[in-house]
Order: sequence, then C-alpha cells, then structure tokens
Amino acid sequence: MRTDTGFEVENPRELLFGFVRDWYPMYDGVEVPQDNELRITEIALSTMLNSRISGNTGADIWRQSRKDVVEALVDIRAGVDLLDEPGGNSIRDESGISRAITAMCNVRRCKLAVATKILHKKRPGLIPILDSNVESHYHPNWCPSVKGRSYGDYVVALTRLVHKDMLGVASELRDLRCALRENGTPMTGCRILNALMWAVLSRDEDRLRRVVKQ
Repeated sequence: MRTDTGFEVENPRELLFGFVRDWYPMYDGVEVPQDNELRITEIALSTMLNSRISGNTGADIWRQSRKDVVEALVDIRAGVDLLDEPGGNSIRDESGISRAITAMCNVRRCKLAVATKILHKKRPGLIPILDSNVESHYHPNWCPSVKGRSYGDYVVALTRLVHKDMLGVASELRDLRCALRENGTPMTGCRILNALMWAVLSRDEDRLRRVVKQ
C-alpha cells in the first residue's frame, strides 16, 4: 500500500490485525454514541491512547469546551466514512469539525492529539487521530504553516490530505474494512489508515506484526 503523500506499508492486513489484537479492546472497541453530546467518560477514554491528560485537564475540557463542541457536532454527520465520500477540495462537514477542534484546543493543555483522540470517537469516520507521528507525516511537507490559521482549520487541511490518501488506496482500505467487520472488530476506513500510519511511523510495526503471529 502506498498513498499519494508517500506513506508506504507492506502487508497491511497483517499489521492491522496485530494492531487490532493489541489495541482494539482499549479504545476502538469501546462503544461511544455518535450523538451530539460530550461526556466525561468520552474525554477520559482518550487516555487509553496515551493522551496524557490529567483529571484536571479533562475537567477543564468538559467545563470550557463542551457547549461549543456540542453545537459543532450538530453540523458533523454521524455514521459517515470518508472512504465513501467523493473526492474534491472540501469535505461537507468541515465547518463543524473546525469549530469542535478549535473549541477544545482553546483549553489549556488540550492540543491536537488530545482533541482528535476525543472527537474521533464521536465521529470515527470523519475525524482522524492526529498524534505527533501522523501529523508530522503531513506537516510541513504537504500542509505548510499558515499564519493566523485556527487549530480547527489546520485539522481540516490535514483531513483533506488524509481523505485524498484514502481515496488513492480505496480498494485496499475497503478490503481491510470488510475483513475487520467479518472479524467482529469493525473500524472505519479513516481509522484503518490512521492505525497503519501510527504503527509504522511510531516504529511499533515489528512488535505488532509479532503480536498477530502469537
């Protein structure tokens, strides 16, 4: 598998199933309603992906950003997968995504990785997880800095690139998505590419391949 931005992975199925065996029960397999609410437990769940927030920070996110996030979620469709969306320069849900991310990132100690780990569970097909490994693949080579750009608009720009990458390997992602459904561990196309990128870029690939063979 090789994406338009140059991310490459061999035998993605093996790596993905290693990732699923190692990580799925702790985050992806935890059910979170794709409604327009933001709950304390949903914020806390991000720590299972090492979001490294304290209880105090989690409480600040809930107190300070919840109202704006709830209003933004109304404008982000539930149950939609970027893999099934047509290509183009924009994504229909961009305004809501931008507002939700910006509201969270305006909270002290809550930046991109934390915000996307929380919001991904609310809209797993539309909001990719952008930890430092995945973000650094796109920025600055493919997504240069823009003075004055909000955190939310930055995430939208990154999400457009993720979407473009997804469509370039769409058939492979659809096959993997189908395999995970049959395995009883469903993940969206967005999350599948995200997991593969994280595994390779974080240099955890060899360990995860060994996991699936155990």
